[in-house]
Amino acid sequence: MLVRLVAHFFRNSPVLALIGIGGLMVLVTLAGIFHQAHHCTSPDSIAYLRLAEQAYRTGSVYHIPGWSPGLHSTWPHAYSLAIGLFHALTGLSYLIASKLVNYFALAATLFLLYKKHGTRAWLVGLAFWAVVKVYAYTWSEPLYFFGLIWFAHTLHALLIEPAPRPGRWFELYVAAVLVFATRYIGFFTFGLVAALAGYGFWTRRLSLAWKAASVFTLLVATAGFYFWLNEHHTGTFSGGARGTWSDEPLNVFLKTWLRVQLNELLLIRDWNFTSFDGLALAGLIFQLGMLGFVAQKLTHHPAGSVPRIAWGTPPLIALVYFAVALVFYCTFFTVRRLMPFNDLTYRTLCPATLFGLLGLLSWLTQRDEVFLRWKGTLLGFFFVVLLVSPLPATFRVSRVVEIVSRAFVRVKD
Repeated sequence: MLVRLVAHFFRNSPVLALIGIGGLMVLVTLAGIFHQAHHCTSPDSIAYLRLAEQAYRTGSVYHIPGWSPGLHSTWPHAYSLAIGLFHALTGLSYLIASKLVNYFALAATLFLLYKKHGTRAWLVGLAFWAVVKVYAYTWSEPLYFFGLIWFAHTLHALLIEPAPRPGRWFELYVAAVLVFATRYIGFFTFGLVAALAGYGFWTRRLSLAWKAASVFTLLVATAGFYFWLNEHHTGTFSGGARGTWSDEPLNVFLKTWLRVQLNELLLIRDWNFTSFDGLALAGLIFQLGMLGFVAQKLTHHPAGSVPRIAWGTPPLIALVYFAVALVFYCTFFTVRRLMPFNDLTYRTLCPATLFGLLGLLSWLTQRDEVFLRWKGTLLGFFFVVLLVSPLPATFRVSRVVEIVSRAFVRVKD
């Protein structure tokens, strides 16, 4: 009943619903930030904060006392510069400024969703509840996601507009540079720009083709200059082990990759599969039940005859989201196999999961019968994901039972 009431509110107040999606994410992340002693920071977070402080105090990100030269180019600088900017504007601590960057990036991302999807943007926005954890941490992903959404929407506009205005090409360039300067793996967007040029030549849209090729050339030049600066100041173009070949055995890599991929499919809770986790098992059962429900609905024929799957033709924006997810996934898989630049974790693969969900939900929103009948079900499912997925790895169902039992005993006494 509650889910139906909330779904009714979302349908009749789509703008407020989208604000509500962001507001609930802020509340959940703030709960995690205040609950954890380290306020949702990691070693990478400390590096971002140090770089932000150095940029604010000296105007340089290449000369931090006590750091080896290679560390300065390990993390792209866009996120740290954004933290430094928010610190300068507000006077707040660098840690608080980093959380504000995340929340402003979230607000800007939801605004872009509304511009693209209109009154049904809230249903597409539910995908962000699956990656709520990265918005709690001082990590670059919130800014990275904003850049990717901006890039995807601009790419979509260039495909559908007969004569794109010049500003579109500038947007495409800036969005791709932002993605790259936030996470180096963002260079995969350059490949999508090259694909756009190839599409233009193939369809005889020569103006589109040559402009896309020009943007691609400019992007490659920009990335080359950025790496040259890193090499000049630190002696390494991108820090760490990114310039060395991996000696990790293939079977070890594939086993780790499979475990991480299973966790990406298990939206409700990460599971290391080495020990029993009752909450993860319950989440797995719940998610499988949801998939079964969706499959039943998709194959149900109103006339009661032979079941059929009737997805219909996906909208172009859904295909763009899927393309971003697929190209990122393949690029990351290939580069990570060649160079051990990152651990395989939830954080590194979640962009593919996010854009896969965005593609699926934007596809579903185009089908009125799906939107009208399933919006409450989808809202309920992602609400469970929002509440459960951020829980710490040490959290267990037995702990909940223990807390409830103690409370019951106290009330009884």
